Amino acid sequence: MQTPPSPPTVPLLSILCLSFNHADFIATAMESFLAQETDFDVEIVVSDDCSTDETLAVVGRYRARLGDRLQLLVSSVNLGVTRNFRRALQACRGRYVALCEGDDFWRGRSKLQQQVDFLEAHPDFVLTFHDATVVDKTGELGAAHLPPRLQCDASADELVGTRSIATLTVCFRNVLRDLPPELDHAPVLDMCLWSLLGQHGGGKYLGGIEPAGYRVHQGGIYSMQSETTRLIMTAQSLLCLARIYERQGRTATSNQLLYKALNTASVPVSLPLRWRLIAANMVRALGRRPLRWVRSLPERRRHQRDRAP
Repeated sequence: MQTPPSPPTVPLLSILCLSFNHADFIATAMESFLAQETDFDVEIVVSDDCSTDETLAVVGRYRARLGDRLQLLVSSVNLGVTRNFRRALQACRGRYVALCEGDDFWRGRSKLQQQVDFLEAHPDFVLTFHDATVVDKTGELGAAHLPPRLQCDASADELVGTRSIATLTVCFRNVLRDLPPELDHAPVLDMCLWSLLGQHGGGKYLGGIEPAGYRVHQGGIYSMQSETTRLIMTAQSLLCLARIYERQGRTATSNQLLYKALNTASVPVSLPLRWRLIAANMVRALGRRPLRWVRSLPERRRHQRDRAP
């Protein structure tokens, strides 16, 4: 009698790697994944967003080498960051998910083991993270990705409030089975992820892990934008989150994030440009029905003018 084949092993952790025209970098990322030493099974999920260079050829060679340990998701059209991330997350089978895009890389061999060990022992934490250093085409710049004030644990409330974290260092519990549709309009997805994960616990900073390599290059979607553009992208993402929390009935959190969006947009730009930003993004990010207190602002101001002596 023939013995039936054993069912495939379900990995404890999935490495989620988004790629887009990363042919010059993704082999370094892959080697840094394979260098990790763990006592549990790991899978790699590479989700490519219609690269036009040799990214797929590079990853294909690793796919031939690793077999079922590597899932390669491809696109015939450009999906955008959120849709590409959504399908990659849905493909992740692990109890934990570690993030690293195809142009970044990890250092050391025990990063994943340390992060999973902590999460296994501390169910009140939803994610772990550490620091990274900035790398450009000339090599190491040496600057820490996180300022000293953020090299510490993050409470659940801080995560919900979009606490800054180095994305390529995060390992989180796989509790986000799907992403809200509002995030399709959020250009800074990672800060939205921390907020949604913050509903499930806090974040642990593991300073003993060797810093990862955060690569800055001309193809970087976020890193090469101007400061003003990055702030506008952040403000729009905060508006998307505000809409999610309003829909959930969490009015205080929604208003907090909306105020942060307005404040973010106000820092580098004039007042007229600030309101142009809000007008341009409000319907797209918040939907057809604006937040109640935003809708009432013009009415309140007219009332104040009418009462003025």
